[in-house]
Amino acid sequence: MNKDDYLINLDWKAFHLRMDSLEALSVDERLDKYRQVVHEVEAEILRRTGDPLIRNWFRKIDSKGKADAIDELFSFRYFTLSKMFQIHCSDSEVKRIEDINDKLYKLTSDMFQQARSTCHNVNTMLKQLDCDDCWFEASLRFKGGYKEYNEEDILSLDEDDFYGSDFKRMILILAFLDVEYKGDVEIMGTITTLTEDNELVVEGSGDTDILKSNLDNGTTWAEGWLHHPKLEHIVFCYAMHALVTHNNYCIPDAMHLNTFETRVEINFSKVINNQIKNL
Repeated sequence: MNKDDYLINLDWKAFHLRMDSLEALSVDERLDKYRQVVHEVEAEILRRTGDPLIRNWFRKIDSKGKADAIDELFSFRYFTLSKMFQIHCSDSEVKRIEDINDKLYKLTSDMFQQARSTCHNVNTMLKQLDCDDCWFEASLRFKGGYKEYNEEDILSLDEDDFYGSDFKRMILILAFLDVEYKGDVEIMGTITTLTEDNELVVEGSGDTDILKSNLDNGTTWAEGWLHHPKLEHIVFCYAMHALVTHNNYCIPDAMHLNTFETRVEINFSKVINNQIKNL
């Protein structure tokens, strides 16, 4: 067994103590150690999950306990790849980050536009449906289907050899955990209820009004690992911030994501004999 193999079996505090000890090494030596950690952690993840490119691979993850343990391994991977990005951050990576930030900002705007259009038509629908309650759900998600994977969902990048990560397989597993064990978690989303007086009551991530977004007001959402000297010129949108700070998608992961979807759903319900029936 390699003397560093035990890293993946330590708790979070012990892992960080070990990682902190690597700071005394030269940059090249440190990067070699980081790649080794990435390799070890990902090998352990795949041992527990199976190969996500093989049919029905996810059947091995058959309990929340197993999913939580895999998610913890991903937190080690997240930290290690983030440290590598902090050192590396090439010009091509900056350009890719600019592109995906612009893409997520546009998709956010599209999501709210779709929501506004839905809300404007709701009164007509309410006249046609005898219902007691009405609510809207708007969301932005990564659409890298772990069941129906398409090659264009996850990009291959020139920097992949530097990190030494199996980004394609790791991102597919992350997407599986998000859908099956984290409640189909979105990058950002809102729930808006229409009251009897046709007033909108908002709840959900960011407390964002479904009719307008107050989150992207020109102030950058650069927090955590998004703070980097080469990224200071970027006004990060909320969706980019949420992707890399609220989930286990590190910045190197985010650069590989290529397929997203916006979704707006409208729900009606009626109470019959004290039971709610969805219409």
